[in-house]
Amino acid sequence: MKKSLALFLTLAYLTAGGLWAKPIDLTAGFGRGQRVLLDPGRVEVMAQVTLNGKLCGMLWMPPYTLDVTDDLMSGSNTFEVKVTSTSTGKPALGGVQLRTPARLEINTF
Repeated sequence: MKKSLALFLTLAYLTAGGLWAKPIDLTAGFGRGQRVLLDPGRVEVMAQVTLNGKLCGMLWMPPYTLDVTDDLMSGSNTFEVKVTSTSTGKPALGGVQLRTPARLEINTF
């Protein structure tokens, strides 16, 4: 039986999540000699970031960036961001938003 989203929005407490994945191909030597930061955008509550299946870290407060230099490979890389809206037992509504990253930026410095 399918339930509508409206039904879930009437709940006082809710833990929800979503997964966003982005494959990126990097040429050999990309960022050589520089640090590479992953910036998935603003995280409303908490996000778990993995790169090529390896946990890179948790994002829950600014700055929402992770240094992924040591985990990047030349060729195909897959970033995953698992977003969680709240911890169990905390109000889910009233300012809490579940959203996936609007963009994926890789900054080198």
